[in-house]
Amino acid sequence: MHSEEIELKFGVVGHIEDLSGMLEDIGEISECKSERLSNTYFDTPDTQLFKMGAGLRLRRSDSYTEQTLKLREENLGGLHRRAEFNLKVDDSLQKPDLTLFDRDIFAPGLDVTGINGRLEKLCCIDFTRTSLILKAYDCTFEVCLDEGTIAAGQDEESCRINELEVELKDTKLDTSRQLFAFLTLLEDMRDAHVPLTLEPFSKMHRATLVLRGQERNLIELPPVAQSDLHRFILTTVKSFETLLGIFLVRKNPALLGYIGYTLKLLRKSLEHLYEVDELDDVINDSGAFKRYQKFVKKTRRSLKGLSSFFTDFGEDVSLAMMFKDKPDLDKAVEEVRRVLMISEAYLLPLRIRVLLNLLDEVVRTNMRT
Repeated sequence: MHSEEIELKFGVVGHIEDLSGMLEDIGEISECKSERLSNTYFDTPDTQLFKMGAGLRLRRSDSYTEQTLKLREENLGGLHRRAEFNLKVDDSLQKPDLTLFDRDIFAPGLDVTGINGRLEKLCCIDFTRTSLILKAYDCTFEVCLDEGTIAAGQDEESCRINELEVELKDTKLDTSRQLFAFLTLLEDMRDAHVPLTLEPFSKMHRATLVLRGQERNLIELPPVAQSDLHRFILTTVKSFETLLGIFLVRKNPALLGYIGYTLKLLRKSLEHLYEVDELDDVINDSGAFKRYQKFVKKTRRSLKGLSSFFTDFGEDVSLAMMFKDKPDLDKAVEEVRRVLMISEAYLLPLRIRVLLNLLDEVVRTNMRT
């Protein structure tokens, strides 16, 4: 079975006791359930699947066993989009069999049989999933709360899982309206006091960092022309998410300063975009531009505070490393997660993407009139 996932992923601070109760005022809730999922991920000894941007797992639950192949994902503004292929298999299967998938999903010339013969266990990711279906804003979402651990390597080094996933299952809205629906849902979750924080990387991505310290995403801040400022902003958002994701797993305090700088660069980019737009009569001579103005100002204000926090906190942790034998980096990670929650920073990546879409709509509207 093939599907394309469009989902948001967030970390959770603390424990959510009653997920459906927190969301019951947002929309219609159904199909509430809880199940234990045991996931074993596989790759070749030279990580051929990882290098292709693919993840392969065998998942077991009380009611089924399935193998899943996930192909390279797009992650912009916290919105994950990727191809996923699921296939129910016999419970006795000990590792996935790539030859059971349709051959057409693989690149031409790929030695699928060769890869299949070299597969070995990479890590185990076991968690309890509490899930429900939420109908709201002309959309059907699946909301999943996952709590468990990632165990990777010979010493089974572990990494805690505490996250919330929101997957769009069905809608007739166009892409732009889907973004607004996701953002509205997040804002309603905020008002319902769901304790969300940013969690940029997937479970598999974090497991790979725990296991090998490898990083798939390139941190890219290219010099681009002013006319391509939108792309530069989205690239900078991606760099922020990548740096943050690495810090949350590797706990390297040197990354904090880079995160602060990236957020400062993002704020400056939005200021410049706003100044250019303000001088453009085609754009600013409209009621829609006022909505865009308000959106920009709020986003810039959030970025300024967050940039200052990461810069100052990075200096504090670095000084602590100079004068103490061993600073508590676990506590530093938890402080970052807490600040991301109370500052509502988990809204920022998606809000910036919505902002750019809003500007595109302003331009299209004015060109038509």
